[in-house]
Amino acid sequence: MAIRKFRKVSKPSTGAVKNATKVECDGIKFDSKLEQFAYSQLKLFKINFSLKQKFVIFDGFRYNDELIRPISWTPDFILPDHNIILETKGFANDQWSLKVKLIKKYFLNKVNFICEASDGKIKERVLDKPKIIICKNQKEVNAFIATLI
Repeated sequence: MAIRKFRKVSKPSTGAVKNATKVECDGIKFDSKLEQFAYSQLKLFKINFSLKQKFVIFDGFRYNDELIRPISWTPDFILPDHNIILETKGFANDQWSLKVKLIKKYFLNKVNFICEASDGKIKERVLDKPKIIICKNQKEVNAFIATLI
């Protein structure tokens, strides 16, 4: 009788970001140093952006008397003047590949959202199949910003 070898099964991800250090800048709390760096660069080059806009990409529902919660996504930055969503993600967790597919499906249609402009006025904006940019380090953030200026 042959002896079978079993490989170790990893625990499911809790959704926590790997190696992320929460930081604060200008009274705003950021989930990582990379996110804070991107914020500083966008401000430095006076690029109009909106922070932490929450989108419900899949509505909640009931299934056999069980409440299934909605799936939401809060991108790091929305650049409405460029129709771009910027996400800073050093290390992707197990859930990210599935979530990005749902996000792309959600943005197949035009999406209206409310944002605060740099002058402090609240405006309604539209994203029409926005480009989703994922920067994994400061070098990628700088390269991306260079394409905008």
